[in-house]
Amino acid sequence: MVEFALVVVIVLLLLIGVSEFGRAWNICQVLSNAAREGARLAALPTGFTTAAAVRSRIDDYLTSAGMDQSKATITIGGAGVDGGTGSQVSILVTYPYQFLFMGPVIRLINPSSTAGADVTLRAECVMRNE
Repeated sequence: MVEFALVVVIVLLLLIGVSEFGRAWNICQVLSNAAREGARLAALPTGFTTAAAVRSRIDDYLTSAGMDQSKATITIGGAGVDGGTGSQVSILVTYPYQFLFMGPVIRLINPSSTAGADVTLRAECVMRNE
């Protein structure tokens, strides 16, 4: 019984940690895909799209993945949406992520984490304007 009591805590921590980091990885992949979708739209030739349309596409992608799009920060960099042909446009999407069960452990490791997030996940995609 004593051995089981000692081992079960470690096994549960490991199991919960794997599921928590799996969820964080899933959100990171969603951010990467959202940035790619926004960059594809932003790289269209001049006059085919606007910055508002790019932000809307990214927001729609995040919402369809079940994420709160109001927490995401979208930055359009480089030459921008209507940059010249051959110039680069970059889309950066950041999202604050808070671990459900492992939060206190993460806050011990990373004491500089903000109140609303344990880590800030980010994804950037750079494409050349057509």
